Amino acid sequence: MMTAKSFYIHTFGCQMNERDSEIMAQLLTRQGLNPANRVEDAQIVLINTCHIRGHAEQRALSMLGRLKVWREERPDRILALTGCVAEAQGRRLRQRFPHIDIVLSPSNLLQLPRLVERVWEENLPQVAIGHDGVGVPELTGEHPHGFKAWVKIMEGCDHRCTFCVVPAVRGLERNRPFEEIVAEVEHLVDLGVVEVTLLGQTVNAYGKKNGPTCDFAALLRRLSAIPALKRLRFTSSHPVHHTERVLHAMGECPALCEHMHLPVQSGSDRVLRAMWRGYSSSFYLRLVERARALIPNLAITTDLIVGFPGETEEDFLATLSLVRVVDFNGAYSFTYSPRPGTPAAGDPDQVAEEVKDERLARLNQLLDAHSRRHNEALVGSVAEVLVEGAREERGENKGENKKGASTGLRASWQGRLRSNKLVAFTPNQDTAPGQLRQVEITEAGSWSLAGCLTPSPVSASI
Repeated sequence: MMTAKSFYIHTFGCQMNERDSEIMAQLLTRQGLNPANRVEDAQIVLINTCHIRGHAEQRALSMLGRLKVWREERPDRILALTGCVAEAQGRRLRQRFPHIDIVLSPSNLLQLPRLVERVWEENLPQVAIGHDGVGVPELTGEHPHGFKAWVKIMEGCDHRCTFCVVPAVRGLERNRPFEEIVAEVEHLVDLGVVEVTLLGQTVNAYGKKNGPTCDFAALLRRLSAIPALKRLRFTSSHPVHHTERVLHAMGECPALCEHMHLPVQSGSDRVLRAMWRGYSSSFYLRLVERARALIPNLAITTDLIVGFPGETEEDFLATLSLVRVVDFNGAYSFTYSPRPGTPAAGDPDQVAEEVKDERLARLNQLLDAHSRRHNEALVGSVAEVLVEGAREERGENKGENKKGASTGLRASWQGRLRSNKLVAFTPNQDTAPGQLRQVEITEAGSWSLAGCLTPSPVSASI
């Protein structure tokens, strides 16, 4: 039997990592452990890492180094390295940080309780990495109590983008069974969940080999038909898998939110070919045009990389041109970060850091202007917001456009529009998290909004 009383998880990275942390917390809670609010109060600390961007990885490694003293203060403490860095560099990092007790990759999450027991019983480090022969690690139907939930529908990626480590650290695509996903979402709705976000590294590739009765479009339609599910989202998608069937489902299913995160990465065809993205800028623009024709009021956000190896000023100007044409509602913008083992990392034609930084500043200035204009156009309108609760201070961001980290808008609560825009507002005595309320938009920042609750009735709540 486990004797530890508490655990603490620090998460870096994307929504998939956030869901993985939820799973690990539930596994440990099953074993009788309780979550701690601080590292100092925990007997087990798990660092859930991201390997996609160099900055996130360095922050995680810095935290591992700082925890050396914490680990050595008491022999019954356990330090675990989890996430994508664990898969990519776990064995090597155990040599660099010998105070690490557990190395656990994303594909092996369900082994966590057994590994913890072994550390205590054998007083030996434990390693569980690799993804051969494993499915999608998910606890069906088990989620933290609340009104929103992430649901993994697939794991891994079959694409070979030259800048990306996902196939190496998450493996190739594995799909969860169609009916298992449906049953889980129905269970969550029965518990009071009103918004579900479907997760996958290339989420819209789900079921591409299953035929039309079990593909991504069919899944969207089936889930949207669950009566009490008010909002359905998905992330992150790949342009080549946004078929007509998917677009029609988005336009015809009321629960599907009018928001599409569609990473483009670059507006230069030459750079897109070097990235092995599998589409051209003209393909992307036609897709956007078709999506907006089928889905009224669609908000489109994206990912953009500047300074990819060999990117010229002409290539960068092509990216600015595409941004102007698409007129994105928001974006995550990055400078290129070489990832060990990827083809692009070994390209001798690396762009100088000062050039990358200067281009990113120019891109962010344009993105800010577009986002602010979209937001200002909403001032005076009334829109549905899903109430999240007390407003959090926006702290360290995860690599996104840094101008989005602080808006200057002041109100005590927050929620999100169907377009995924964040809205700050002051609650009244009847306001509760999980409600769908009407808010009049009164103020616009670059990356969020402020408004006032209208006296309209509550639409849903938990």
